[in-house]
Amino acid sequence: MIKNKKAQSEYPVIFVYRFLIIILVIAVIVGVVWWRFSKPYDVRPMEASSMAKKCISCLTDNNVLNMNNFNEKTISECLEIDKENLFINFTLKGDEDKFFAIGNPDLEPYCGAKVSGKNLPSCFNETYRILDSDHIMQDMNVLIAIDKQEKNI
Repeated sequence: MIKNKKAQSEYPVIFVYRFLIIILVIAVIVGVVWWRFSKPYDVRPMEASSMAKKCISCLTDNNVLNMNNFNEKTISECLEIDKENLFINFTLKGDEDKFFAIGNPDLEPYCGAKVSGKNLPSCFNETYRILDSDHIMQDMNVLIAIDKQEKNI
């Protein structure tokens, strides 16, 4: 039989404190996870990088660039490109610079500007070493501007 009823009456008070501490710990964990993972992530630079590599593989045959394939038609046949929200510029640097562009040319000036923001296009500019059909190494500059704010952020 229970002889001390005072010790038994303090258990609900301790239980309330324990319950509040458990709720506080759960709230902190949920808050930290929500704060960390609720931010949108911009995947446009990764999309541009993979698109540049796919375009290079479309233009080259067995890792050799044939000048007959260096045109807009080759890229259009190889990849499906959203010409409204995308701009791709290929420049082959050599004795004579050769270039062509696909997509919306209004996006190109944003890549030259030194400002960046959420509502501006994401730019990717990379130079690749390409072996041409004469077995001469040349530099190919690929400039990609992607303007899909609602789709990729």
